[in-house]
Amino acid sequence: MIAISKYGNQNDNIPSIENDVKNFMELFKTELNYTFVRIPLQNTKKTDLLSFLQTAISDFSLHDNKYKYDGLILIVCGHGYDGLVVSCDKKLLSIDWIISFACDKMIGLRDLPKIFIIDTCRTKCDQLKMQYKSLCSLNQMLQDVKKELRSINNGEFYCVESQDTTYYDIIFNRK
Repeated sequence: MIAISKYGNQNDNIPSIENDVKNFMELFKTELNYTFVRIPLQNTKKTDLLSFLQTAISDFSLHDNKYKYDGLILIVCGHGYDGLVVSCDKKLLSIDWIISFACDKMIGLRDLPKIFIIDTCRTKCDQLKMQYKSLCSLNQMLQDVKKELRSINNGEFYCVESQDTTYYDIIFNRK
């Protein structure tokens, strides 16, 4: 987990991220008993972020999946801008780069699920809006969105945002 909450200027800091860290840790480490690793700095520079990713790959043998993990969940919290993460030293790092770096360097996880939770603001982002009436499954909605995004050449990565009164339960089961 990468959680950037301190940005040098008090007005830019995000104190609520510590709550997010606590909640993610409670869910993934305590309840699901997953290996949970977090960058120890709240004021993470771009070089710290890159170093953390490389160190995690090495320390947990993710290149060859020596420990037989069954997937990866990478969480990034902080300020963002137009598909980018902003480090505390105001340097930008592409979210797509983080995702492709993780996928390219972790060859041992190639055929395993990878979930990327990016909790940043993403201003100036093209949005695709689709509305559905009842009797349409969430899976069908996601397939339609994926098809539409591919047709407008936005790449493989997409974010699904739900703004309705219906609640979906997403359940993670340990194998």
